[in-house]
Amino acid sequence: MTEANDNESGEELPAPSLSPEYTQLVISNQSSLYAFIQSLVPGDSSVDDILQETNITLCRKEANFVKGTTFHAYAFSIARFKVLSHLRDKKRHQWLLADTELCDKLMESMVEHSVSQAPVQDHLRGCLNKLPEPQLQLIQKRYREGYNVRELSRLFNRTEGSLEQLFHRLRKLLKDCIEKSIIEKSS
Repeated sequence: MTEANDNESGEELPAPSLSPEYTQLVISNQSSLYAFIQSLVPGDSSVDDILQETNITLCRKEANFVKGTTFHAYAFSIARFKVLSHLRDKKRHQWLLADTELCDKLMESMVEHSVSQAPVQDHLRGCLNKLPEPQLQLIQKRYREGYNVRELSRLFNRTEGSLEQLFHRLRKLLKDCIEKSIIEKSS
């Protein structure tokens, strides 16, 4: 295949024509779909691929979505089937969510506690902006630039243990800040 719009025989498929409202629903739910998929296959490097397959299916099945119903539940249902298909393909479902009932409960929980209007990343950005510059710099070096604790200890002239404790405190601080921000936004 040379293009994303090609099928297996090489002929070009027509691009799906999506309504602007449906397109916005798909776009605004990317964060929660990603989190949902990641919760079903933790540590699996295929999360992005599963999300892409979910998005393709969502685009192809716009006509199946009933306006006025919960798009979140509809999208999560498609994502769930894509995850189960992935697990079957990889023959790893024996230890990763073999229990479809558990998968259903996770999906219900994610839909109930969804924050689709304000993705978690937005809340995280706001919380990161509240950090003092030295702590923000450490977070960026660690998580954006990929430095490990040993490298950071040399760079900032601190012990590895003190940095590990600091990162633990910062993660908790950010988690609490995000939760507070979500609650404030939903009230």
